[in-house]
Amino acid sequence: MKMRRLSGLAGLFFMFLGVTLLGGRVQAQDRCRVPSMFSDPEMERVQREAFEIWMKQKATEEKMLRQSRSFLMSAEQEVIRIPVVVHIIHNGEPYGVGPNIPDEQVLSQIRVLNEDFQRNNPDKENTPEDFRSVAANIGVEFVLAKQTPEGRETTGIVRIDGGRTSWVDITQNGSAGVRAEREMKAMSTWDPASYVNVWVANIGNNIFGFSRLPLGDLGGLGGSFSKDLDGVVVSYQRFGSEDHGAFPSLIHDETNKGRTLTHEMGHYLGLLHTWGSGESNFSCSSVNDYCDDTPITKSGHSSADFKCDHPHVGGCGEVVMFQNFMDYSADRCMNLFTEDQKFRIRTVLESSYLRKTLSSSKGLEDASDEPFYDLALKEVTRPVIVTGFGSSPMEITVENKGRADVSSFKVVVNSESAGIGEVEANVELELPSGEAKTLNLNWAEGIIPEGTHTLEVRLEKPNNDVDENTSNDAKYIKFTQNKLVTEVPSRENFSETPEWSVAYDGFVSPILGKKDSLVGDMTKVAYGNGMWLVSPLLDLRGLVESSMSFKYRFDRKGEENPSGKIEVLLSEAVPENYETSLFSTDFDSNTEEWRSVFLNLSDYAGKENVRVAIKVTGAGTGIVSLDDVNIYDTYGQKAHAPEGEIIVYPNPLPGNSGKRVLHVTANLLEEQELKVYVFGSGGYKLQEAVLPEALNHTRLLNFANYPRGVYIVRVKSREFTKSFRVLVK
Repeated sequence: MKMRRLSGLAGLFFMFLGVTLLGGRVQAQDRCRVPSMFSDPEMERVQREAFEIWMKQKATEEKMLRQSRSFLMSAEQEVIRIPVVVHIIHNGEPYGVGPNIPDEQVLSQIRVLNEDFQRNNPDKENTPEDFRSVAANIGVEFVLAKQTPEGRETTGIVRIDGGRTSWVDITQNGSAGVRAEREMKAMSTWDPASYVNVWVANIGNNIFGFSRLPLGDLGGLGGSFSKDLDGVVVSYQRFGSEDHGAFPSLIHDETNKGRTLTHEMGHYLGLLHTWGSGESNFSCSSVNDYCDDTPITKSGHSSADFKCDHPHVGGCGEVVMFQNFMDYSADRCMNLFTEDQKFRIRTVLESSYLRKTLSSSKGLEDASDEPFYDLALKEVTRPVIVTGFGSSPMEITVENKGRADVSSFKVVVNSESAGIGEVEANVELELPSGEAKTLNLNWAEGIIPEGTHTLEVRLEKPNNDVDENTSNDAKYIKFTQNKLVTEVPSRENFSETPEWSVAYDGFVSPILGKKDSLVGDMTKVAYGNGMWLVSPLLDLRGLVESSMSFKYRFDRKGEENPSGKIEVLLSEAVPENYETSLFSTDFDSNTEEWRSVFLNLSDYAGKENVRVAIKVTGAGTGIVSLDDVNIYDTYGQKAHAPEGEIIVYPNPLPGNSGKRVLHVTANLLEEQELKVYVFGSGGYKLQEAVLPEALNHTRLLNFANYPRGVYIVRVKSREFTKSFRVLVK
């Protein structure tokens, strides 16, 4: 074997790369070219010189390692696995036609790569005896990527409609070729630090393929480095092997066994042609490919020159190693890499920029079984179950249950009953995997009609992609639009069409009846859902105090012990939120009788847009009844008169004139006019008041200016007259 000098690296650099760095490209049909990785030729020259100096240093270190005891005791060499992604650039042809080659053809090519780089190629028996001692198993396994850079499952094969019949201009000299190359690769490129990018396209017949060379472990490359162009390009007519299938695109007998990619992958991993670059001042004594175990040779060899017959003597008097994968021989003639080539390749994979990270790429690992995109509509908190404010803003909580972070998605809202078709909202929101966020949306323009409506809310298109789990994308809710405003005092006893809204969670109604009382069968609702009784908007302006009362009972159904609860919630917000709890109690086995609840609402006196809701929840329980819901305009120990009665209090009135205010409270069965009179001891009328639509009203009478004594208070309606003796101390 030859000995080569490592002097004159700058000259060697131009000898090998002159045709690409200085603008020249192969014009006649040629097997490959190696384009520049830098836009600045001087930067390319400096980096290539540095690369070979770096490689020489690595060779010295390797020699010392081979002489060490630790190396002699080391285990068999490790197979280095690297992920490959194949980008098939076609022009809209059907699958398997023209450049849109079938998957089987890609698989045949990967098989050839692995056979050639592991010296498992069937034709290795054709390696001449002269070269068998240096023939090497490189120990590299090429694996079609199993997951994308984003973590999604992949076959490692990407198909792109490039919109062009031919990419032959990619082989042109100068900037025109670089522009075409950049255009094609920009359509589909994966991180070159984690994947070997291989593009397969119609690039004409001037060259069969080309590759980008690696760099040393060098920093400070700057913006001139064309990282986005790193990878290998191969003609679709020379990609794959007829030894492993019948592929119509393999029309060239010289290149139908997949060795074009083997050759280009050699460049990608740091190998030069066996003759260097062969410029005009080539000397047989010059350094060529920096591999001492490849014979000196003056140029590439075509099988047409000698029909792969061995031995063949070259221009430097050597026996040509045309069987080397880095020559230009026909595919059928190639069958080996050498030990020195192996050293360069493994050194590049272990230490070189954009190559040393390939073996740790997640592209080698199976993608997770968990969905990549999985947005869940966790909750719809608005519209609330009963509302009355115009278009009713929407509040939803979205949870990202997928593996990928999400920055955008679509919310689709539909409510035919409210007269609203599908409304789409494009949402931009940073939502990392595993997190949930609440957002507000204006989903309806104009006023929603009165009544109960069904609303569908659905999530779509996370990051403009497909949600892989649609089971949690949508929710259907029911809400009631009730804009009725009522003055206080008021009552709901269900004797007529109720003013209070009756609603329920879920889509199975628990309502058994609304005549004389509201009755609900809680065995019909899911756990946590229930029945709602919600007041109209209450106008408490002008009041200084207020209160409410209602009755409830619970009747067990069967032998099962009761469960669930009854709550009183209040909202003073616009829109409603029912976040204030006024009362809550659990059902128990002793509630099979009517019970009364009295609550103070005085904290909300003077306010408008107040709603009160009685919510009953439970499942597998029994029958719940509600009745006689009253909102009063006062609060006190005696504020709630018995049904059908009128009471006056306090009696006697205190001696302090500033506190002499008499309450006249009615709790009538139906609205009617009441007249209230105050008479002195001599029968003189001192005061008169009219309550035109009295129901459960309280009228305040001022006794501050009356002296001590006994007074008669008379309350008169169309049905009765009641008189009360009131003592002023």
